[in-house]
Amino acid sequence: MTAQKTLLQNAYETTLAQAVTASGSDVTLVVNAAPNGSPSASVPMYLVVDPDSDASREYVKVTSNSGVNLTVTRNIDTVSGALNAHAIGAKVRMVAMKQHFDDLNERVDKIINDDGSAVVTTGVVKDEDDMTSNSATHLATQQSIKAYVDAQVGTQEEVEDVVGGMLDGDETFITVAYDDTDGNIDFTVPVKDEDDMTSNSNTHLATQQSIKAYVDDIAQTAEEVQDIVGAMFSGNTETRVTVTYDDSDGTIDVVVDDLNTDTQLTTEQVQDIVGAMFSSNTETRIAATYEDGDGTIDLVVDDMTANTQLTTEEVQDIVGGMLTGNTETRISVTYEDGDGTIDFVVDDLNTDTQLTTEQVQDIVGAMFSGNTETRISASYEDGDGTIDLVVDDMTADTNTQLSTEEVQDIVGAMFTGNTETNITVTYEDSDGTIDLVATGNTTEQIQDIVGAMFSSNTETGITATYEDSDGTIDLVVSGVDATQIVDADGDTKIQVEEASDEDKIRFDTAGTERAVMNSTLALTTNGGLFQHNQTQAGTFTIASTEGTVVAGPITITGTVTNAGTMVILWVR
Repeated sequence: MTAQKTLLQNAYETTLAQAVTASGSDVTLVVNAAPNGSPSASVPMYLVVDPDSDASREYVKVTSNSGVNLTVTRNIDTVSGALNAHAIGAKVRMVAMKQHFDDLNERVDKIINDDGSAVVTTGVVKDEDDMTSNSATHLATQQSIKAYVDAQVGTQEEVEDVVGGMLDGDETFITVAYDDTDGNIDFTVPVKDEDDMTSNSNTHLATQQSIKAYVDDIAQTAEEVQDIVGAMFSGNTETRVTVTYDDSDGTIDVVVDDLNTDTQLTTEQVQDIVGAMFSSNTETRIAATYEDGDGTIDLVVDDMTANTQLTTEEVQDIVGGMLTGNTETRISVTYEDGDGTIDFVVDDLNTDTQLTTEQVQDIVGAMFSGNTETRISASYEDGDGTIDLVVDDMTADTNTQLSTEEVQDIVGAMFTGNTETNITVTYEDSDGTIDLVATGNTTEQIQDIVGAMFSSNTETGITATYEDSDGTIDLVVSGVDATQIVDADGDTKIQVEEASDEDKIRFDTAGTERAVMNSTLALTTNGGLFQHNQTQAGTFTIASTEGTVVAGPITITGTVTNAGTMVILWVR
């Protein structure tokens, strides 16, 4: 159970308006009468369904309610009831139940000592500076909260040590050192300034000066380029051609041997063929000239140090050509070759490309002229560029308005000659009114019809009599006394009014009063005792938030796990 307030309503009983199946732990019960009053209509509360049937009895807990719709948790007492099906008309009753007293005792156990002397703080408040227990069911003292928080907040030295430790480790191209004496962190970037980059380090950065010096040192001179190219020709294996690199002037001489034999081309033919292969070709940074007079080909490699970039004039002419002769909209572009500039001139946007005031007036005027307007005339005055709008007289009596008489005749005709049921409609043309007269059944006819619906029917536990003289129906429930619930032989009963306005519930069995309940439940001298005698064979767990009272004797053959409170009452 839980330490909760559960509600009771005296003599609340109703019946099911909808059947309930024997399935579903949380369902909605639809009853014929809602709990009422305050706090009786509130939740939670406990009810019994089919209370008089040992086979179908079921105890439920109402967790929320909306009128006659009660949301319940079913079969809360598996020992005294079961999850059963219940038909329409099954009784639903509120009685004093074990769960009410369990809830009440649980609330008392949570806040009062056994002797009722003082508030129990043990198990409610903890004073742990380290909060080791990490309890979700206890409060903490201010002192323990302060001690715990203070212990978690680091000093400046502790923060410095934590941050310093986060930075001490492996970094790339940077060294980080935490100085614990002053709490500072030193960052050092490894840099080398070597013009020849001898160390070839992969863990240091190079300065701009050392990079420039190294690149300038390995750049090739014209002589070095000539020697490299000359070495590519010298010592190679050539067929019927001799190649000589002349280092003095940086040229390469190519000489084809004498092919003047009967089966070979003449020297002149070979010279012309080879010469043609060199002439008019596209060479990059080398000039080839065939000298037909002496049959030689002159190859001249240009100065590799020369400026191969376009001149300023060449760049200007290229860019100027890209802008000259294009199609531009409302902008003119002129390339001035003399000073290498490009002139951009945006035309006057306020030119004839814009509509004049007169043109705009004529366009808008035409939009009004010749249109179909209703009860408004539009005139475009071209002389002053204005549009005159004139709304006609809305109060004028025109043919478009119906007169009062015309309206009355139209509406009257809509009523006259129609088919109406239980109503007569008459249009009075003289005064323009419509008379409506209902022609339904009389009061007596209605009473006789309803009375006949009750008479001669088959009713169970109720008698219905139609009194034609006064038009009433008398309903009498058979065998029901509003003050008591009694068995067939009358010796076992629950009474709520043994005496006038007694406000007590009395419980009788076998003709003897056993208990009386008003604000408390009291057993009479003949009431006997609360008895409990069972065998606990299965698994039973008492949660940390629950308490259980067991009246012995009890035999435990299964497993009982007690995480909350368990009280066993057993007097031998």
